[in-house]
Amino acid sequence: MSVFESSMSRRTLGGVALGAAATTGLAYLVSAQDATPSADEATPETAPTLAELETVTQIGIAVTNGSFGIYGGSENQPGWFVFQVENGSDADASFNLAQLPEGMSVSDFNSAVFKTISGTEVSTFEGVTFAGGTTVAAGGAASVLVNLSAGEWVIFSAHAASKQSSTTIKVLTPEETVYMGSEPVATPEGGELAPEGFGSNFTVSVSESAISADAMPSAGLNTIGVRNDGSGPANLVVLNSTESVDAAAAVDLAKSWIAGEEVGATVVGGMGVLSPDKYGYFELTVTGGTYIAFSALANADGSLQVDGGAIIVVPTM
Repeated sequence: MSVFESSMSRRTLGGVALGAAATTGLAYLVSAQDATPSADEATPETAPTLAELETVTQIGIAVTNGSFGIYGGSENQPGWFVFQVENGSDADASFNLAQLPEGMSVSDFNSAVFKTISGTEVSTFEGVTFAGGTTVAAGGAASVLVNLSAGEWVIFSAHAASKQSSTTIKVLTPEETVYMGSEPVATPEGGELAPEGFGSNFTVSVSESAISADAMPSAGLNTIGVRNDGSGPANLVVLNSTESVDAAAAVDLAKSWIAGEEVGATVVGGMGVLSPDKYGYFELTVTGGTYIAFSALANADGSLQVDGGAIIVVPTM
């Protein structure tokens, strides 16, 4: 199974099927709702933005045409991190986090990612843990909330137009934290679904065969939880078009974006590659137009997921 293996049926974010073959509409809503605290339970009316969260580690990422620059977070401890990504490059930036298994070098991983994106050879990425990330338009900025365990994490691009070299960030073990002269944080058993007191406006559930949510986005700022409920890695890219876009045109648009071509839509958010049972949060400001959310990954046989229905179209015009 490939890290770029995920297939989703065509649905709106409210779980309404757009394709005649999609028949399980609301089946995933319960699991999606369980994935993160609801807005009513955990999010006050004046909830802070991700960049304003004071209970998590905040790290800045500066993207240039060839690199990822890291600012802050010198003594990182396991738990929740907000990455504030500023894209100063000439193309849409793809920011992702991966932890490699023992025996896999960063060079080997980079080679596998390049071959998979270019379509020359799809890797299985066996043993790699993906913690999410986000996609940011050229000249734009975005924040994403992800959970990282102790160890070294590779920051890498998973998009054909993003030419940044990978880099690494270290999350300290308790022993390393003590050595650095700090007090280790207590890691909750089984992990946390969200930082204490934090909640999303709604949750999107992704898997190999479906994408669903427990609510529709509202006008203005939405904090969206994304959980991978499938058995293989998955991601989510969200584009916005000022024009009305039907399902067929959306597939063509998504495939052009995946190929690194210019398209008549703007990247407005999304979640980077997630391993099964992993989750994270991103922000989406809804202003109107048509929103197109899709998997930018390929199947193990090299076919694109959008050709199999891994795309949704949400008109708000």
